[in-house]
Amino acid sequence: MPYIGHAPTNAGQFVLLDDIETAGSPGGTFNGILDTFNMKVSSVSVSPSADNLLIMLSGIVQETPGSYTVSGSTIVFDDAPETGMTFYGILMGQSASVGAGTITTAEMAANSVDSDQYVDGSIDNAHLADMAANTVKVRDANSSGVPSDKAVADTQLLIGDGTGFTAAALSGDVTMANSGAVTIAQDAVDIGMISATGTASSSTFLRGDNAWVAVTDTNTQYPTAVATKTDNYTVTTDDLGKSLRMNNGSSDYTFTLPSVGAGEDGGRITFTKLGSGTVTIDAADSDIISNSGAGDTIYAGRLGETFANVTLEYVHSTTQWIIVGAHGTWVSTD
Repeated sequence: MPYIGHAPTNAGQFVLLDDIETAGSPGGTFNGILDTFNMKVSSVSVSPSADNLLIMLSGIVQETPGSYTVSGSTIVFDDAPETGMTFYGILMGQSASVGAGTITTAEMAANSVDSDQYVDGSIDNAHLADMAANTVKVRDANSSGVPSDKAVADTQLLIGDGTGFTAAALSGDVTMANSGAVTIAQDAVDIGMISATGTASSSTFLRGDNAWVAVTDTNTQYPTAVATKTDNYTVTTDDLGKSLRMNNGSSDYTFTLPSVGAGEDGGRITFTKLGSGTVTIDAADSDIISNSGAGDTIYAGRLGETFANVTLEYVHSTTQWIIVGAHGTWVSTD
């Protein structure tokens, strides 16, 4: 009939009891009187269980408890061994038969389980050691080793410096709330912190295309400069946005308007007469001034009127200079 049950194990240790002795009889001499002996292995007393012993006297196996009993390191024979009998004893390691769910930590040596015994991904967070509140697990060193729990307080960030980690909050010109919103302090951004083309100076400004550009006069509607003339004058497009005065006394003089196009649409010029003479404004090409004829004029020369002014604006769609404001008497020709 085949063997039924757990497979035999080679676990356990088998040790020869190489010495028994009793008081007054070193070496365990049998004399038919002494029945109590001390069991030793390599001169050291041992205290086995009776069931873990194989004891033979002169080759005859002795059974417990019928032939002997054990108490600590002492074996007591029911009948004192006779003179001349030989002793043979084996301390047998306990055989092992492992059933499912029967191994406890008591049967496991310290540090006997490592990562090789775990299925990858099988240890969840619930089976890790608890961490202190508001901490993260990091290796806070510049070498491999055991991780530690790093505390991170409100609004702090974890910053690596090559030797570990520092938990710190943004400070100085920039701060951050625990919602992630970053705030730049007032007056914290200076010109050196701005990335832009061109050169920042007292004569430049930062334009919307991120370029430092010089301030230029592009105003052609409202006078930004005044020029006084004392003779006939041909106006240029550079005069758009200016106020031109004719200090003519009693003489008659003419302002001749420039040739203009779409680029000058909306441009304005103010003309002023200072004197009793006549000031005429002559249109270029076939342009119209107010309700004058094409290429004709308007003038101010009413008797006794020593001051008059008029502001003209060019409307390209009708090739016409319109009067947007006037003082005194201006007359158109056709």
